[in-house]
Amino acid sequence: MQILSHVFCHKRNDTGNIVRYKARLIVKGFKQQFGVNYVNTFAPTIWASTLQILLSFATQKGSAIHQCDVKNAYLNSRLKDDITIYSDLPPKYEDFHELPPELKSQSKVVSKWLVSVYGLKQGAHDWYSKVKEFFINLSYSVSSADEAVFYKIQVSDDEFTIIATATDDFTIIANSSETANKLIQRQLMEHFEISDLGPINWLLGVSITRDIAAHTISLGQQAYIEQILHHFGLEEAHIATTPMETGIDLGFNSPHVSAIHIGKLHCTDGIVM
Repeated sequence: MQILSHVFCHKRNDTGNIVRYKARLIVKGFKQQFGVNYVNTFAPTIWASTLQILLSFATQKGSAIHQCDVKNAYLNSRLKDDITIYSDLPPKYEDFHELPPELKSQSKVVSKWLVSVYGLKQGAHDWYSKVKEFFINLSYSVSSADEAVFYKIQVSDDEFTIIATATDDFTIIANSSETANKLIQRQLMEHFEISDLGPINWLLGVSITRDIAAHTISLGQQAYIEQILHHFGLEEAHIATTPMETGIDLGFNSPHVSAIHIGKLHCTDGIVM
């Protein structure tokens, strides 16, 4: 298996502005063979309906909702002992690291991976297994309704903590900010490199606005909508309650539709969905 390349991407905030530049080293996971380089690939992630229920619950209870993400999440999980992955050396490796003397004379030097690097088919599964093990060791339970949710209730201290996981994004609902910060700053940060994002305002591409006193929460996708408008050059389009003539025939044989229009329509549907 060979290293594919570095993959660069942007992380944006609730206004669509770039807040972080990310780079990942990706391997050619499509070259893996089932039963040889990987076995299990399934990794649960939070259902949208579950997340809506949890946000509604937290809003009604006036609970704290905090957010954090794990940097280079997959690299925190080790490959299983019976799985062996080799690759070429990472690009530019010898520009920053010197090979051991015994390897300098070798015509071909490869890397043996000990962790689930990005691009491996089992990467998400191994990371979820690591997260599950971590929370169980802290006496959390796994939700039987959604395995991406972990929870702990301490009746004696009147404390509760619920964690909804979406790969490396953790949404933490707790009885107070102190309880949420204890999990993030005293427990998560001891095991992972964490970005503490504080009280929630942006989650999985959705902006979130809370009014704690009024027990309300609002979700919006203004930044995403603006990106779609920019993609189709419609930033200056006029607002209309009915942006299309009512009753128009949009069938394939309709004179109102051309092949170009159909292509654009398919593209639009893909973006909106």
